[in-house]
Amino acid sequence: MASPRSVYPWDIVVQKLPNGVLFFDKRDSSQFDFLTVSETANIPPTPNEDADNINTPEKLSLEATTINQNFTQQILKQASSKSRQVFDLPNPFFDDEES
Repeated sequence: MASPRSVYPWDIVVQKLPNGVLFFDKRDSSQFDFLTVSETANIPPTPNEDADNINTPEKLSLEATTINQNFTQQILKQASSKSRQVFDLPNPFFDDEES
């Protein structure tokens, strides 16, 4: 199953086991997990044969994905009792009527 003519093509491998269970997977070489870039750009970057060009959609997508993953790890704090907020009730969304 594929969408080769899309702006961001994707490719999914579907396997059906003898017992009827379906497995959906992506190919190892696909960019399915990468973030998309230039959705709203007036002049989007174009694919280029020049291997040294850093403004290709593939390299920009890889860079955006790497930045996003690193940022999520940098904003985390180490777990300690000083950094946790203690509330009056153990769960602020707890309702006696719903239990």
